[in-house]
Amino acid sequence: MSTVYEFPVQRKQQAQKAEQEFARALGRAVDAKVGAHASFEAREVAALELTNEATRLFLLGDLLAIADRHGEQVEVDGVIYQRHQPGTVRYFSLCGALDIERWTYREVGVRNGATIVPMELEAGIVEHGTPALGFRIALGYAKDHMRSCEEDMKADHRSPPSRSTLERMAKAIGTEARRVAPRIEPRLRRAEVVPDGAVALSMGLDRTSVPMEESRPAGEAPATPRKTRRKPYERTPPDPVNVNYRMAYVGTITFHDVHGDELGTRFYTAAAHESPTERVVGPLMADLRQALRQAPGLHILQHRGLVLADPLGAGDALVQADAKHDAEFVRNGLRLGHHRRRQLARGRELADVFQRGSGQRADGIEGEIAPELEPDLGADVLQNRRLESSAREAL
Repeated sequence: MSTVYEFPVQRKQQAQKAEQEFARALGRAVDAKVGAHASFEAREVAALELTNEATRLFLLGDLLAIADRHGEQVEVDGVIYQRHQPGTVRYFSLCGALDIERWTYREVGVRNGATIVPMELEAGIVEHGTPALGFRIALGYAKDHMRSCEEDMKADHRSPPSRSTLERMAKAIGTEARRVAPRIEPRLRRAEVVPDGAVALSMGLDRTSVPMEESRPAGEAPATPRKTRRKPYERTPPDPVNVNYRMAYVGTITFHDVHGDELGTRFYTAAAHESPTERVVGPLMADLRQALRQAPGLHILQHRGLVLADPLGAGDALVQADAKHDAEFVRNGLRLGHHRRRQLARGRELADVFQRGSGQRADGIEGEIAPELEPDLGADVLQNRRLESSAREAL
């Protein structure tokens, strides 16, 4: 018996028909909830609340169906796991909590070993959150603190978990992301492409001061002035800390079109206690090499300016050097080869737009990275408004 092929146009028409039926059903539900003569504002809020609950019930049914599909044994990455223990666990979504009864599984022949939850693996559950919630938390945490993220979700008429749960999930997602980044980044790098229309790129490498919490012995006076709390803590007070400003490394690669407009920027950061070679310079140079392999005609613009405009409040994503005139960009390591006679053909146009020096072609890149970094480019900005190599920089 042959299978009737369903064309995409047919599926689209069926989806549109279902959407219209859903809209009519939603209208009836809104009438029942707030009345047909309620204000538009009240009906809008009611519609959002109803669709939230409908989505929550839909997600609940889907996850239960996934959990029920798994039998006595499952295979994950070539390893056979046996059913171990049932349990009901609360998961979270943008539309509310989901209480799911599912099984844990343990590797066959292993006693007291680690367990897995196949339902979570198949559904892409992230720290007990659905994929959409996990993405929203990661995005919000990257931009600001979780109080702001929670406010935004509630303003969008979503039903997120408590702020403490959001905070816990955000930190767990961030910790896991940093752990697996060395394994994931090479795959992502191979898939990334240079933006269409890019003719040049600019690089930034700098240090910036970052407030860091450091443990303080109980009873010891804080090293820096602290506000006196007037209201008692509702929960257990946090451990005493000192807030000290430490120097952290930041880097950027920005792609530009022929008019000098930004086409995209990639950011690299390292906390004060982390190695800048592993977290900043290594990934930055790997992305640079990949970009030049894809587009050998790209020109590297080097000029003195500010770095990391958006996340750290500085200016353009360019190079900000320390105030030491005759120092190496990266000690004994990072070198960018440039030949002044091979200027970018449209360097004047780019220079006029950037209001800085003309771009220079990158002919060679040496990937040796020293354990210690001193990002510094000696420049006579006032006289020439262009980069001048320091005495020991290899050109």
